[in-house]
Amino acid sequence: MFRKLFLFTFILIPLFTFGVEDKMLRDSSTGWNVLVTDLICNSIQDDAPYISQTLSSAIYRSLSVIKKHRMSDEEIAARRESIKADYVDECQKALSKSYQEYDALLFQEKDLSKKINLKSTIAKDKRMLRKANRKKLEKIYVLRERDIVFLNESEDKNTVIRGPIELATRAKKDNIDYIVWGSMKLVEDVVVVDISLYSAMFKKDLASARVTGDLETIYQELDKGLDAFYSDMLGKPWAKINVAVNDEDVDVYVDGNFVSAGSLSNIILEPGEHIVMATGNNRTEDVKQIMLEEKQSADIDFRVEPVESKLFALSSFPSGADVYYNSVWQGQTPMLLNGAKGEVVISLDGYQNSRVFLEEINGNTLDFFPQREVFNKDDYLLDKRNDFYKNLTWFVLSIPVAFFTYANYLAYDDLHERAIGTHDSHEIHRTKRIRDYSQYGYYGALFLSVTLFTNAMFYLRDYINAGQSYNNDRRKK
Repeated sequence: MFRKLFLFTFILIPLFTFGVEDKMLRDSSTGWNVLVTDLICNSIQDDAPYISQTLSSAIYRSLSVIKKHRMSDEEIAARRESIKADYVDECQKALSKSYQEYDALLFQEKDLSKKINLKSTIAKDKRMLRKANRKKLEKIYVLRERDIVFLNESEDKNTVIRGPIELATRAKKDNIDYIVWGSMKLVEDVVVVDISLYSAMFKKDLASARVTGDLETIYQELDKGLDAFYSDMLGKPWAKINVAVNDEDVDVYVDGNFVSAGSLSNIILEPGEHIVMATGNNRTEDVKQIMLEEKQSADIDFRVEPVESKLFALSSFPSGADVYYNSVWQGQTPMLLNGAKGEVVISLDGYQNSRVFLEEINGNTLDFFPQREVFNKDDYLLDKRNDFYKNLTWFVLSIPVAFFTYANYLAYDDLHERAIGTHDSHEIHRTKRIRDYSQYGYYGALFLSVTLFTNAMFYLRDYINAGQSYNNDRRKK
């Protein structure tokens, strides 16, 4: 009896789970929105508005190098409460709408079926509202690490915010997490800047700073004053570097990621070891390895020299291949290419890409002999897709077999129980043997379904990998 109940539960639990309506609450936002507003100008001097705008731009440039925000435990708790409150409000609105529709049909006898459907909808909405109120905060998923998105990039002109009421209104309207705002005064040649970091989640300023200086030093003092904001905006330890290059045409990379073209100050990084490189077309490379402590500010000077370029004659067999020099399309073979260093890639449909680095070439001639692709990528992707759906179909068809064999086992188990009641030894032995065979058949069908499902998942993995490889090849072309 115990085994029968266990097997019956094993079958019903998945069906019961699929039937339960329990919405998984998740934080749909993956970005941390930040807005840097114009500074309020409290001066009557003619050049004061211009200085106010340039200071706002300087604040934005300094903060825009921040890439990631790590939410603290307090921020996660506040975000979970907000998500639950929004979901409860959504359920209440749905229930209220169902009641309004039902009241409108209350005295209409013709719409009896619609009334019954609305009663069912109302009952469902009530269940959803009860579940929403009982939802545990720790079960609401919130992404801890998120990208910082500066809304200044999508606006033609920043809005001047003059008070806390406008702060809250603007933050709610545009879904802003942080607002950097403040004012500027110009007294003769002395500039006084008050800036604050407003948090929409906690509805208060998290950090404030006053920066003073003359027209020559105010921007340097501004960079120092912004240090008070970094810990609140990042939510984790930080350090920064200031990069200066003797040639503004080179690109600066930190740990292989592009950060700026030319010199840039206040590049915010996590404490630790980093590789910083300055490089550019037809320029030498300068690479430095640095170790940063928490809240350390390091200055890095790069010196790059021009590299003498030369003319290369490019040809391919077959001809008509696309030529890319440092990822920029140059033309089709045969052609002449003027360069000194960097990667040359040729691409031709039906052939594998060929690549070479100019600094490794001694002569002035580059001949490419691309190899044909061993298979057609379109057919390969189609084959992987068909294999997945074929194996998924076999799994779906195996599910009724498991249910049928289980029902057959229950029937013979019931016959065996009845035979025991008759005390007929021959019948007891016969029904027990058939029941055991039915049980083994059920186990075999269940094992077959699990195996087919696992096999289908492996084919799904191959299909996804083939699709990713196919998309990557298309982007390169």
